Amino acid sequence: MRYLLLIFAVAITGCNKPGRVVEGLFTVDGKPTPGVEVRLPNNIDDYSDCGGAPLAAVTDQSGKFRASIDKYPIRPCFTVNGKIYSDFMIVDDKKQDAIQLRCRIPNDPKGHFEDAQVCF
Repeated sequence: MRYLLLIFAVAITGCNKPGRVVEGLFTVDGKPTPGVEVRLPNNIDDYSDCGGAPLAAVTDQSGKFRASIDKYPIRPCFTVNGKIYSDFMIVDDKKQDAIQLRCRIPNDPKGHFEDAQVCF
């Protein structure tokens, strides 16, 4: 009977793996930038909808952010002064440590944002 209860409890709660942390620093013109909206869309059918993805985090006064994810791949999107930036996807590397991003908008961005690398 105990085993049946255990199986029932697992079936109800699921066997979800714990979320993974994405954290980073965002700068504009080399200075930490507070108030940058961070979205982490994971809809593989429409990665172009960065603005429609739920807000995951907002950078603090030191330009840092921290969010949790549980589904891959994700496409980090950043909204700075009303403009959305994104240039890559993150796939599951099967690790548990935090995903570290350093993101910046260069002093003189040329062309469409996706022509330049923003995060590394």
